[in-house]
Amino acid sequence: MTSKLDIHSPLPQVGSPIIEVQDLHKTYRKGNIQAVKGISFQVKAGTCFGILGPNGAGKSTTLEIMQGLNAPTSGKVKIFGMEYGNHEKAIRKRIGGILQENHLYSKLLVCEALELFQSFYENPATIDEILTELELQDLKKRPLRQLSGGQRQRVFIGTALIGNPELVFLDEPTTGLDPSTRQDFWKIMIRLKNRGKTLVLTTHYMEEAEALCDELVIVNQGIVIEKGSPDAIIERVMKGRELPARPRLATLNDVFLTLTGHTLES
Repeated sequence: MTSKLDIHSPLPQVGSPIIEVQDLHKTYRKGNIQAVKGISFQVKAGTCFGILGPNGAGKSTTLEIMQGLNAPTSGKVKIFGMEYGNHEKAIRKRIGGILQENHLYSKLLVCEALELFQSFYENPATIDEILTELELQDLKKRPLRQLSGGQRQRVFIGTALIGNPELVFLDEPTTGLDPSTRQDFWKIMIRLKNRGKTLVLTTHYMEEAEALCDELVIVNQGIVIEKGSPDAIIERVMKGRELPARPRLATLNDVFLTLTGHTLES
C-alpha cells in the first residue's frame, strides 16, 4: 500500500522559491514596539530553512506572519507565489505547523487528537500513517496527560502533518527535550525533507541548526544580520578570528556569540 505521506499534489521544484519575504515590518501599537524592521529572505522548496535569534529578536513574529497568524505593518510575504489577503484558503491547504506553546485537552486520546485535526482537511493522511511515521502506534489509546514531553511533541507534529502539507513551520519544536529525544526529532525532520517537504525552523540549539538547516538567517533587534548556509556563515564571520579556549573548528554558536554578544540561552 502506498502511503499518502509519500504522494501529494505536485511539489514545487526543489530549489525554486516557496516563500518570499520582502521588507517585512511589524510594529505593535501597544508600547509602539518595532518587532521586525525590514526583514527580507527567500526559502527554497525542499530545504530546511532556519531563523535564529535571541529572545525578542523578531523571529517568532516573522514566523507567525508567514503562517498568516499575524498581520505585517508593511512589507509582503508570498507563499507559493500567493499572499494571504487574496489566497488564504489556498495557502492553508498546503501548510502545517506547530507553535512554541501547544495545548490540547489533556483527556483526549492520541488518536482523538489526530482525528480532530484530520477533520479539517479534504485529503488528509490516515491516522495509522501518522502513528507509524512518528512511532506512536503503542500510544494510540493513551490520554495526552499521560504522555512524556517528547511523546506529546510528536503528537503535535502529527497534527501538523496530517493534512499532507508541502510546507511545515516548526517554532522551537525541541525546546525542553532531552538530547536523545531531540535527536529523534531530527531524524523525523530529515525524513520529511528527504520526501520533498519544505521546513522552516526556529531553534535555540546551534547544533540543531547546523544538523538540519540548508540555509538560515540570523536576526537581531528586528533585522537580518547574517544569511546563508551554516558553513558559509561560519567561514565568513569567523575567518581570522581567534577562538576561545583550545584551538578548534568554529561553530554556529561562535558566530552567534560574535554577532550578538551573547548566546541563545542567555
